[in-house]
Amino acid sequence: MRALVWPVTTYGCESWTLKTSDKKGIAGFEMTAYRRMLRFSWKDHRTNQSILEELDTNARLLNDIQRR
Repeated sequence: MRALVWPVTTYGCESWTLKTSDKKGIAGFEMTAYRRMLRFSWKDHRTNQSILEELDTNARLLNDIQRR
């Protein structure tokens, strides 16, 4: 995911002005990508925290974009 999806997602992020709605969209995209990777549907009623624990990771895409 970090090798293929994140570079496309973060292209040009150095010049973005992030609004609250943009931050929510980025966080939602990251969780959707993790759910698709694990093949969980949104109907399975899994919390974001349980998915992050299963992957043994943290939600980092937004932090990476803000750092840049």
